[in-house]
Amino acid sequence: MRYLIMLILPLTLLLTVGCEEEEYDCDAAETEVTTLGENLIANITMANCSPYNDKVKEYVDEGCGTNEECDDANADDGDYCASDCEELVCTVQTANFYIYIIGSVFAPDSTTYCAYFDSLVLASQEMVNAGGCATQLEDEAMTQASVDSFVSGGCDWGDSTTVNRVNPFIGELNQLDAKETIEELVDELPDNYSNIIRKRFDRILSN
Repeated sequence: MRYLIMLILPLTLLLTVGCEEEEYDCDAAETEVTTLGENLIANITMANCSPYNDKVKEYVDEGCGTNEECDDANADDGDYCASDCEELVCTVQTANFYIYIIGSVFAPDSTTYCAYFDSLVLASQEMVNAGGCATQLEDEAMTQASVDSFVSGGCDWGDSTTVNRVNPFIGELNQLDAKETIEELVDELPDNYSNIIRKRFDRILSN
């Protein structure tokens, strides 16, 4: 019996040690959250936002930090903001959409015009990916059919095709109205997201 107990004890210890959960690495998780956050700031899309939010939730659930409110642009170190991805992407990409329209309207040549057109298409697709952004577009949701029409029409330097295709989304919007709309959208964003858009818009207006 004694020998049986001696054999069972090491096996029990082995099973206990083997079943213990591996300790969550908060430092590694923080590094990953930071990287994902930097990727999101550089390119605000649903594809970048969702992984960031998932990692922030995991980080917080594991007790590594807290989740600051999204309108707090000055989160302390170790605190991260999980965003409403659809709202964030819609706000940013709608602002981009208007910026690229203004850029294309005042483009000095076909190369510049087509660069803005390509960017407009990308912003439009991200708006579709985020659900259409009807709120930001004042109830006129961006659809996949609209994006497909932009793509099929191609860059049309010298005619009004693009203008006609985007009219449902801009109506009689002039440069001043567009500027005010963009500023209103950007004001809704934390500084780390809005600064890039402000610089992009200022660069277009200065050309």
